[in-house]
Amino acid sequence: MSAKNINLDRYLKQVSENGIQIDRRQLKKDMCSQFANQYEYIREYAVNAFDAQATRCTIFGRETDDMIYIMIRDNGHGMDKKGIIDYFTLYKSVKRGDLKTVIGRHGIGKLSVASIEEQKSFTVLTTTGKEAWRASTGALLSDDPIKLERIEPVPEAGTEFCIGFEKKLSLLLMMQKIYNTLTLYVRYLPMDIQVCIPRDTEKELPSQWKTIRQDWEPFDEPFGQRFHTRINNMTFDIVMSIGNGKHELYQNRVLITDRYNLLSHHLKERWAIPHLHIRVDSPDFELPFGRHCLNNEEILPLLTRRLNTTYLVEFFKQLCDYYHRADTRAGAREIEEMAVLLCHFSNRAEMPWTQLAVFKLVDKNRVSLEELRQKVKKHGKLYVASDGKTGVDYSIFDAPVLSLSQPGRGLNVLKLIFEHELLQLDDDLTIIEAPPSSVPKLTQMERIFERSLGFHPETLKRNRDRDQGGPELPADIKDRLEGTVKAIKSASDDLRDLQWRISYLVQADGKTAAKSIRFITRNNAVILNLYHEEIRALVNLCKTNAQLAAHWAVAICITENDQILSHLSAEAKEDLLQLDAMSRLGDNQPQQKTIKMDQRDKNQAYWNFFRNATAG
Repeated sequence: MSAKNINLDRYLKQVSENGIQIDRRQLKKDMCSQFANQYEYIREYAVNAFDAQATRCTIFGRETDDMIYIMIRDNGHGMDKKGIIDYFTLYKSVKRGDLKTVIGRHGIGKLSVASIEEQKSFTVLTTTGKEAWRASTGALLSDDPIKLERIEPVPEAGTEFCIGFEKKLSLLLMMQKIYNTLTLYVRYLPMDIQVCIPRDTEKELPSQWKTIRQDWEPFDEPFGQRFHTRINNMTFDIVMSIGNGKHELYQNRVLITDRYNLLSHHLKERWAIPHLHIRVDSPDFELPFGRHCLNNEEILPLLTRRLNTTYLVEFFKQLCDYYHRADTRAGAREIEEMAVLLCHFSNRAEMPWTQLAVFKLVDKNRVSLEELRQKVKKHGKLYVASDGKTGVDYSIFDAPVLSLSQPGRGLNVLKLIFEHELLQLDDDLTIIEAPPSSVPKLTQMERIFERSLGFHPETLKRNRDRDQGGPELPADIKDRLEGTVKAIKSASDDLRDLQWRISYLVQADGKTAAKSIRFITRNNAVILNLYHEEIRALVNLCKTNAQLAAHWAVAICITENDQILSHLSAEAKEDLLQLDAMSRLGDNQPQQKTIKMDQRDKNQAYWNFFRNATAG
């Protein structure tokens, strides 16, 4: 047998006899790394006091030249000899009653203070009222022995910890950090927690005791509302209020984390609703040692859905009631800014925030998102007021004009919702239709011109049939345009939906004629400008040939603006105009059952000209 095999057999025999050995010190260090903030240890001691059924916990300190000692004292039920021994045993937590009602469940709270490099001494005095014990040691991460002794006479039930740290900062600064940590994590814990803040010599402030205790019920919070629910046999206690905008998870009133977005967990877009404070408490949350996140995160998408579809809606209905009361204007700004962002993330008509009048018009009136939708449906557009310009008479505009001053990000939200209907009046290049009240009505000739505009796919189809009259397409030309004809057929819905009309176009002030602009496009409409001399000339051409005038107008628009029928190539658009010309030529020809020879000659001359004009 080789030396390597002998060594392996010896190693395996040792493992069999002694078990797998681990580096205890390294393991402790790794576990200590679960605590992100070194002052989180004070949370664990407050929690232990609560679990020991204490009604009061006091925290104070003293300092020497090189050490700081933090004392944590409670009036809980204390520990007997077995309890104090178990306390110094990792992973072992002896708690009374239902485990769902206690907070410290892992038995590693003592590691939270061991994670602090400056920790040098540790003493605990505990009494049940019948027996009392004192245990003391050095640094908890070291292998220093633990001294255990019985105390006589036995004081009243309770526990006091004295933890010594190498002095790296003043006692005042340390106690302030302890107070802030407790305020963050255990302010809702139903137990009186008092912290002594030492005298501040620089600011000449005396020492003072500060109490950390807030009621979970949202009585003192602006417009707070509380809900209870069950999801997959898990219970949840939910509080919504106007506050710091955080989403917080708790277990038995102790903060776990605010890292999760409870309105959009696992959704594509993160909901960032200002001022909306959400607290959710559940004894069924499963936590790691460091209590900084959830082990059972799979419950969060279900919780998100319940919050969005039920409780957020109920809460905002209450906010709407408050908003309409004259005595609640103090919270109006917060409610408006919440409504604006909620309209962005969920703008269905049945949602209460879409029906709250928070968006400002230039006439000082306010309208809801649903009212704006109805106005857009009626007018086809919205305007945004000009920036810094004076002398604009907004009353003559033919659609609502939004103020530049909106709650929160209101203007950005409206630009996203009404992306194609919103017209910005502060752009010098903005051209709009003149309000109907400021221009003359269309004449009969102008109405004929407008009716003749646009494409008629059914007319194009008719010209491809030999028996329907009009110039007959020679075979070579028909083959040549066959691809375009197919493209036109596939785009027939787009051609039919494209609207062509005429109007008077003006500049952003709503008055000055835009005489240099032939036409504009708005959404799915092409609007020709009657103020432009070329368009006026085409209207006059209607007296001679309305079809020719309309064809030239269509050709001008299509060749000058790539956005019109943008899915068609330049070649396809050119062929489309040629088909449109043939179609209109057919419409101007009388329907004849027989064609005379001289007419056939004229047609042949036309097709010869067409071949030469489009060759290559």
